[in-house]
Formats: sequence, structure tokens, C-alpha cells
Amino acid sequence: MKRRQDGWVSEYRRQKFLESRKKPFRDFSVNYLGDMDKIKIPSRIAVMLDLDGTIDGIDDEKASAFIRQLDYLREKFQADEGIISISTHHDNACKIKSVLDIMARNLSSTIKIGMSFYYGGTYDYEKQLDLSCGMGFNRDKVETFDCYYVRDTIPTNKWFAIIDDGIDDSIYLKYQNSHPMLVCKPSQNERSVTKNNFMRRATITKGFDGVLELLEEYIEEIKGLSISQILGMQFDMITHLSCFELVEKIRKRDYRFLERYFKEGYADDDDYDDTLGWLLLTNSKGTPSKEELIYLSRIFSFMIGHFEEKKEDKNVQKVLQYQKDLEKLVEGGKD
Repeated sequence: MKRRQDGWVSEYRRQKFLESRKKPFRDFSVNYLGDMDKIKIPSRIAVMLDLDGTIDGIDDEKASAFIRQLDYLREKFQADEGIISISTHHDNACKIKSVLDIMARNLSSTIKIGMSFYYGGTYDYEKQLDLSCGMGFNRDKVETFDCYYVRDTIPTNKWFAIIDDGIDDSIYLKYQNSHPMLVCKPSQNERSVTKNNFMRRATITKGFDGVLELLEEYIEEIKGLSISQILGMQFDMITHLSCFELVEKIRKRDYRFLERYFKEGYADDDDYDDTLGWLLLTNSKGTPSKEELIYLSRIFSFMIGHFEEKKEDKNVQKVLQYQKDLEKLVEGGKD
């Protein structure tokens, strides 16, 4: 077909094209973004529950109380739903199902049973589907739970809890400055309880009674706080230090922190002994400033009180003499 000089092969096609150009242009981007504003992205809280040592003693009454606690936390963190997930190193889902049977009888309209995990597979309670995921799956229970229910998920996670009597004490540190969460450890000994802080809580109460106790304690503490204040509490909190961490604080002369550490009761017996020895060593290599001496004096007063209570007179005298020596050094430094 021969083309016209204006490039069109026919007047008919030219007219059709011009007519189509007269139709109003639809700005899909504006409409799409407008629609997106109307879409509410769903949100949830999620709880990971261990089996042995954690879930022991559960019954319908206790499950019902647990669901009520989760519903309160869901409302507190402004989430649409709450998810319960069992995670274990058992190599099958048999015990998971028996526990979830109890939970299922006591669910509210907003608390649901999610995917559960065992060593080597997943268990979907609603579909009664047991799926093998290969050797090594769920070796790290927290990592599996994080992947499914916390990290970059839809619905978005507003808060979560790791409830496990055998979980690592430091697991909460990964989330301290970024995400509201809680670690609960029932069935512990007295020493474990001394390490409690805002994010990591332990109790000597056994099994599921301990779970309910720790959640209730946490709920009471956050009742008057906003979500941003809860994150602020996480960010500012002090935790029990390992020996290495404590020594690093002393070597860096972070006496402001150490004064608060002893004042707020995070130090154990070993911390007092270690601090005394390392303070003697650290300050033998340099004179503290006047400001440092103020914090050191406060630390010394806590140490003296501790050693007096323990009837360790030798250590009391050692602290008093050391304090005098430092004060003389600081006074001498003025001249």
C-alpha cells in the first residue's frame, strides 16, 4: 500500500489516531498511589513457645489466661492479630499437636495458631500438614521464627516474644535498639533470675505457670508506656555484663556506666571482686580526673556496702585504702 506524504497509509487510520488522542489521559500513577493510601497493611504480634521446661503444666484454664495476655499485648502494640508458634528440637510434630489442641479450644477472634517448627520440618495446625524441610532445619529456633514472623514480613510484626527455658541469655541484644520484644525463661535457678532486665526475664516458677507470671510482670510494667517509650526503655537499659564486658568498661574508664551498673543492682558477687582487682590495676597506670574520682567514690560506696554485708573486712579495708590513695593522687595533681 502506497504511503501518503504525511506518512499515513490512509485517511481513515489518520482520523482514528487523532480521535484516540482527544480522549482524556488517565494518570494511572496518581490513581494507584491514591488507592495505596487506602490500603491498610495488616500487622501482628507473634510468640514463639518452646515445649519441654516451658509448656509443662498447661491446661485449658492456663491457655485461656495466656490468650487474654496476648490479646492485651496485641492491643497495646496496635496490631490486628496475634500468632502462636511452637518451636522445638524434637524431630517430629507429635507433642506440638497435643499442645496446640489445648490452645485451639481457647483462642479469641484475634489470636491465631501459626506455623510451628520442629527439627527438620514445619507443622501447619490448621491444615494438619506436616512438611519435611530437610536435615538441619530449625537448628536455630530463633532464626527460623524471625524469618517467618519478624523480619520483613507481611503482615508486619509490631512485637514478639521468645518464650523458652533454654534460650541464650543474650538473644535479645540483636533487637534491643530496633524492635519491641521480650525473652521469657521459666524453670530457672536463682542465679539466672539475678540477670533479669526489661527485655530478658526469668523466674524459678516451673513450666507454663512461669510463662504466665513473666508475661503478667511485663504487662504491668508497660501499662503506662507508649510504644516509643517501650523502645526507649530497651535502648537505655543496663544488662548484666560478662566478665569480659565488665573488664572492657573498666579499661575504658567508663565510670559513669559502672556507677549506674552497681547502683541498679546488676552486679553479682564476682563483679565486685573483679572490679576491685581491675580498678587497682587500671588506675596504677594513670591518675583519674576529678570527675572520674566522683564516679569512683560512688562505686566504692557500693562496694564497701557489699563487702560489709558479706563480712569481707579485708576487702572493705582494701577499698577504703585505695580510695584514700586515689584522692591523694588527685589532690597532688592539682599542684
